[in-house]
Amino acid sequence: MVGEYKTIHPGKSYAGSFTGKSVANGGVKGRRESTGRGVFLSYSWLINYWSEQYDKNDSFHRNKQWQRLQTLHQKDREGKSIRIAIQGFGNVGNVVAQEAYQYDKNKSSVIAVSDHAVTLYQPDGLDIENLVEFTKQHHGDLPKNTAELKQAGIKAAILSAVDVLTLDCDILVLAAIEEQILKNNMEQVKASILVEGANAPISTEADNYLEAQGRIIIPDILANAGGVIVSYLEWKQTQAVHNFTEEEIISNMSQKMTNTLRDVFDAYFFSNKHTMRHICYLLALERLTTLLYRHGKLY
Repeated sequence: MVGEYKTIHPGKSYAGSFTGKSVANGGVKGRRESTGRGVFLSYSWLINYWSEQYDKNDSFHRNKQWQRLQTLHQKDREGKSIRIAIQGFGNVGNVVAQEAYQYDKNKSSVIAVSDHAVTLYQPDGLDIENLVEFTKQHHGDLPKNTAELKQAGIKAAILSAVDVLTLDCDILVLAAIEEQILKNNMEQVKASILVEGANAPISTEADNYLEAQGRIIIPDILANAGGVIVSYLEWKQTQAVHNFTEEEIISNMSQKMTNTLRDVFDAYFFSNKHTMRHICYLLALERLTTLLYRHGKLY
């Protein structure tokens, strides 16, 4: 695509015309992992950092959701694992699983992962490193029978692909495709926190139902923004001589995301007027209109 741009616009600067390029062609290190890292950050920062700023005496308007956060904290204090199920084991789900598996802030267990064919379930936690290695050698596919489980060195029950959505877990990461939690299965969802790593995996009806049940839904526009932020950083790199290191990319992305996460979580938990999804759109429009006004483009 960059080559075609050069053909159409000879002699013009082309480095910033597209993002997602290979590192050799001006891309940034860590771009592939950035969306998954951001998805993991969105819920881990809520549980381990944002909520620790407050206590039960603060005037929350989302009492059901706050109680679910406190339940997760209590599990951590008692040395119990926070159980994570991940739908999708591609560039996003794969990275979320690895981040959770290696996380040392609290005790986390990835109890289930799925792809288009199977869900692998292990209540004591899956060996994510072995799974990642297996998928590298099998075109991204998870083990789908007992022979392949043995080959991968994995102990797990093999369930249907959709079973991951309704397993008993604390956090459900939706990192596959759209329209996964709908009217027909929303009442079977057991997770306290649902994170949209994919675009639009939860229908509006299911979103409203789960919200009323006290579940916390971190919407796609917020949770999977890491990839877009790193694309911006790739463009920014083309405007300067300095090439970002992977550590700088992760640090920049994390800082930008946590600033927005703080704004959204504050607005959400201290008000009961809107869903978190609605708050994200309100914040985005507020930022956009403020910027346009300051540039003299509104009035």
